[in-house]
Amino acid sequence: MVLILFVFFHSTGKYVGSRPIKLRKSNWKNRNIDEVKKRQKEKDVLLGKRR
Repeated sequence: MVLILFVFFHSTGKYVGSRPIKLRKSNWKNRNIDEVKKRQKEKDVLLGKRR
């Protein structure tokens, strides 16, 4: 647990390649389900999948 906190605080803002790292708590449970389904439907249409 201590190592996770160490990595979290010391690697935020450091660069990987030319982009800075921004670590934050996940918010995947707060996503709007309708938006997710809409995007998946658009993806399926582009790839030619049928449901």
